[in-house]
Amino acid sequence: MAAIKLGHKPEGLKIEELTAPQGPDDPYYPSFYIDSDDEDLLKLPDEGKAVIEFKVTSRRYEEQERKGKTKKSCNICIEVMSIEPEKKAAKPKGNKDARDAVEKYFDKDDSD
Repeated sequence: MAAIKLGHKPEGLKIEELTAPQGPDDPYYPSFYIDSDDEDLLKLPDEGKAVIEFKVTSRRYEEQERKGKTKKSCNICIEVMSIEPEKKAAKPKGNKDARDAVEKYFDKDDSD
């Protein structure tokens, strides 16, 4: 299966309402948040390609008639079981202060 491109121009949303800073012509991309105590997440590069193991937990598709045009929309909810960055991915580079703080947290002595 070919890659599914997820960027799109949001309809009815102002750019200020989106979570990521974007310019007026930039596409909106969906995102997901990972909450884990696995310190390997620190090694995840700031961008690149990865294989994601997932399971679709719900899916919805609808068509609506508006002003003589059919508007189609689809949304899914997925569980992400694992993420494996490609081997040749670049090393992490962004927000060094945040990475250092998290690394210190994981490296601290638990006997405090």
